[in-house]
Amino acid sequence: MPRGLLAFSLLAGGLFLGAPAFAQPRGQAPAQPAACGSNLEITRSTQLEPNCRYTGTTVITGSNLVLDCRGATLDGEYKVPRTLVVGGQRGVSQVQIRNCNVTGARGNGVYIGSTVTSVRIVQPGGGRPDSNLLPQHVTLQNVTSRRNSGGGVYIDGYVDDTTVLDSLVEENGSIGIYLDHDSRRSRIANTRVLRNGFGNEGDVPFARERTREGIAIDSSADNVIEGNTIVGNKAGGIFLYRNCGERPNDPDAFLRVQPTTNNTIRNNTIDGGSLVGIAVASRQESRLRPEACMLRLDPARGVFADAAPGNRVIGNTIRNVPVGIRVSDDSNVVEDNRIAAASDCIRLGSDQRNRLQHPVRDLTVKGNTCQSGGVTVLPGTATVQGNGPMTR
Repeated sequence: MPRGLLAFSLLAGGLFLGAPAFAQPRGQAPAQPAACGSNLEITRSTQLEPNCRYTGTTVITGSNLVLDCRGATLDGEYKVPRTLVVGGQRGVSQVQIRNCNVTGARGNGVYIGSTVTSVRIVQPGGGRPDSNLLPQHVTLQNVTSRRNSGGGVYIDGYVDDTTVLDSLVEENGSIGIYLDHDSRRSRIANTRVLRNGFGNEGDVPFARERTREGIAIDSSADNVIEGNTIVGNKAGGIFLYRNCGERPNDPDAFLRVQPTTNNTIRNNTIDGGSLVGIAVASRQESRLRPEACMLRLDPARGVFADAAPGNRVIGNTIRNVPVGIRVSDDSNVVEDNRIAAASDCIRLGSDQRNRLQHPVRDLTVKGNTCQSGGVTVLPGTATVQGNGPMTR
């Protein structure tokens, strides 16, 4: 057991008197109570005391379990990098986390991923590490992650099948929910992502200077983001991109190989933000110093070619943003969205791609309603022939 952690083998005791019904994973003993404390290690199904504040870092290292906080607070007190860790040094699977309030991380409030060094090395040929080292099939339901210095929920590299349901991610210094490289099949649904990403413009302690968006999908594929309310996040709503391997001199930095592809963004409500409601290939237009990227494409122009092809943006309601939807990579679908924007309702294409003489192609854009704002199509940008009217 890591030094300083309080492990709960929970061999004795029963359920709290009057506790709500609590469905257990098949084959598990009934959940056991955990007294108030610090630096918990959760190895089996556990219930927390509703009126407790559990300080330090809570780490889930067991599989096939439920952690039900029953409204208790997990508080890092701005003393630890992460308040709730799922996995860390162990691979775990079939983990359900319910009814928790997470706050006070100097980094990310909820971290789902591996800190094992071998997992964080680029895999040969774009392969994947041993899945037994990684969290898989993790569900957050009715979890609040708020006022953390970094992000609210961080789904790290190679983590598959994460679900975030009926939750609240609010007032975090950085990104509300972040899907990192090579993660797959996350589902974020019926969750409120509110007022995140203000950096040190806000009053969250130790927040960094940079401002960010509500949900970031960075080199991650096959995800579904649906039915969420995304309001007042500083940079905007949902950004899809592949970063260029920033921090090339950092041994812990990771070169993104996988494009951000086959993601579905549907039936969300996005309100407010200083940039864009939904940006597909959001970094296509960034002017980057080549020495600041591991991917050094076209260094003479300082252009990094972002990679977010083949995504679907369908049925969203977007308002009170400068630009509603911006699409800067190929083969994306933008359909049946309702948009009120100050400038561009929809903006298609990429100046940077045009500079590389490789304009954006094969877009399907139809059935969208622009309540305010125009439609801008940059030169050379092409939609799929016969795909119907762009807007109505």
